[in-house]
Amino acid sequence: MARFVYGIRRALLIEGNELLRNVSAGQLRDAGVAEVLGVARIAQARVHLERERFDLVLCSCEFQGQAESGQDLLDELRREHLLSPDTVFMMVSSEVTYQQVAEAGEASIDSYLVRPYTTAVLMERLDTCINRRRELSPVFEALEANEPGQAFALALSRFQQGQRHGVYCGRLAAEMLLRFNRPEDAQLVFARIDERHPTAWAALGVARAQSACGDLVAARQTIQQVQSREPQSADAHELLGQVLIEHGEFSQALMHCLRAAELTPGCVMRSQIAATLAFYFGDRAQSTGMLEHACRLGARSRLFSGLNWVLLAFLRLDAGDTKGLRAVRVDLNRHTERVGADEHLVFLQGVVDVLQQWSQGAGDAALQATRTLTLQVDQENFSLESANLLLALWERVPEALWPEVQRLPIAQSIGLRLGVSKAVTEMMCAAAGRQTRVVATLRQSQQIIAQRGQQAVQGSMGSEAESALTQLIEYAETTRNARLFELAGLTLKRRGDRIKSLAELTERVWLGMTRHAKGVSHIAGVQRAGRSASGVPLRGWRDEGAIRQKLPSLEMVAAMSQAPAEGPADALFVSPSVAPSALQAGALLVAPATRPGVAAT
Repeated sequence: MARFVYGIRRALLIEGNELLRNVSAGQLRDAGVAEVLGVARIAQARVHLERERFDLVLCSCEFQGQAESGQDLLDELRREHLLSPDTVFMMVSSEVTYQQVAEAGEASIDSYLVRPYTTAVLMERLDTCINRRRELSPVFEALEANEPGQAFALALSRFQQGQRHGVYCGRLAAEMLLRFNRPEDAQLVFARIDERHPTAWAALGVARAQSACGDLVAARQTIQQVQSREPQSADAHELLGQVLIEHGEFSQALMHCLRAAELTPGCVMRSQIAATLAFYFGDRAQSTGMLEHACRLGARSRLFSGLNWVLLAFLRLDAGDTKGLRAVRVDLNRHTERVGADEHLVFLQGVVDVLQQWSQGAGDAALQATRTLTLQVDQENFSLESANLLLALWERVPEALWPEVQRLPIAQSIGLRLGVSKAVTEMMCAAAGRQTRVVATLRQSQQIIAQRGQQAVQGSMGSEAESALTQLIEYAETTRNARLFELAGLTLKRRGDRIKSLAELTERVWLGMTRHAKGVSHIAGVQRAGRSASGVPLRGWRDEGAIRQKLPSLEMVAAMSQAPAEGPADALFVSPSVAPSALQAGALLVAPATRPGVAAT
């Protein structure tokens, strides 16, 4: 196992003021940092952090003339798993309040520096951060070595025993439980953290686990409780938007996703999600503005999706903006050249080509290209996103050229394959628009899937349990419906003692989920499992190779009520230039989960 080198050799300095940037770079070099890369804008920093690894990120909190802040950047890096756990992140501000310090601790900032600070103070903070990383090195090394079981056991043990940095380790353990599809256990850990240190992220962790368990009503209530305490929590708005999408309440979901994007205007992913929802469920002017903002903000980011250009192309066509449509095609080509073409990007380019052909009056060529794209419905990698775009293309085909009735068998195939829930189906119906018979077919297909699943579950309770489950898996393999595979897996877990061919059926379910679940993992740009508001990064853990490993038993979790109280709090250091009224001179130690009015250790 490769060991971490505890020293700061590469640093990324993010500072909008050139003079301050030069001064800070000199201080870092005086502190022994060999390589310092300085950038002036958040967007530049995001690109570097997506592509390179740094030992230290020193980031200004405020950026004059920019909508984004250092906190916005950190939040996005955390949510999108772009910040390595062994990277030290230090925030620099011209002033600080107790609330900012507490929020910084919750966000896993290693240190908060207040200007002016000396090189000696910077070196002291770096030493402290390095010691923290060294203390947690067994956890980080296990993650890096793709040994999640060991990392989980170490992290959970530190949390239970009340050791230093225990809250952070408890959070890591809970995140791993969610990634391994053990939401019930994750809920226990998040709830225990929230009991010890009531914070928004811990409560939202409980809500995420409740949502993963399928208890959307409880998740919604938990999030609303957080919002009553912290109405400006962008994480709460985003997570509630995700839950409302799963409920099929898209108009309300759009409202909360828009609010999350407004609260964090520099967040690429939130802008994309709001823009996509606005395209399908908002007005055209709102959708156009959001998509243009998303494209300006994140076009060079790895988080950016070519879907934004395609949706904008639909709007350009509908508005009769031929010049704007050509510009979108050029931008999509540049995006493809920059990130490298894959099958999905080729599909997106094909969609825009069809739209251009319609705008140029080349109806026959556009129809033939649409039919060619439709052939991809049977391909392995055909996804919900592709289906929505295809359905939207169909809507723009004149009835005289291709009667809607001729598309119904294809629509049924799409509905049976991708209609894993009512919410997903309603998303496809929104994309289909005015194609009334296509919409009816999609809904009928989803009802068929729901009925087959219900029949199989009922059959599994009787003497013919194995036969019922075998038939369910066979139908899932025929339709390639991920929901049926998931239902079969859950039923096998509950009724396994009645199934002679348990290993064989389990393997078939696993293969089916592996092949077909990814295609329905997003609704309107929201990843239904994995990325989530308020999560923390597990970068370095390659879960594709580790996902079938089992985490250690959680018998320990059941004994959490007997665990000792939290020991020394996680250290968050603030430079001694902070006003005495806010905190005493020197370093302030606060638990990451403390809030105003809660005494700090």
